[in-house]
Amino acid sequence: MVITLKSRGESPSGTNVQPRRERSNMIARRGGKLEYLRAGNTFRHKNGGPVEELAEIISFYSDSNGIPHVRFELSLRRNELGVPGGPRVLAFSSFRERFSERLR
Repeated sequence: MVITLKSRGESPSGTNVQPRRERSNMIARRGGKLEYLRAGNTFRHKNGGPVEELAEIISFYSDSNGIPHVRFELSLRRNELGVPGGPRVLAFSSFRERFSERLR
C-alpha cells in the first residue's frame, strides 16, 4: 500500500488532470510496517550470479492516472567493480518488487 498526498483542483483547461508533481519522499507500507522512503535511499537486487543492481532513488512522482513512479539511478556491481547504468523510471510497485533489499 502506498500513501500519497494529493491536492484537489482543476487544471487551467477545466479538467481534473493533475500535473506531474515530483516529490523527494514517500511513505509506504511493507509487511504491515510503514516505511519512509526518500531521495538518496539505495536498494539492491541480486541477479543470482556475480552481478548485482543498485538503485539510488532520485525522486517520486505520480502520472496523470495517479500511479506512483520512482525515478532512480541504476548502477551495476560485480566483485566490487561498479559500472553506471544511468537514470531509470519504474512504477513504484515494480520498483519495490525488484529492489527489495534496502541498503541505506
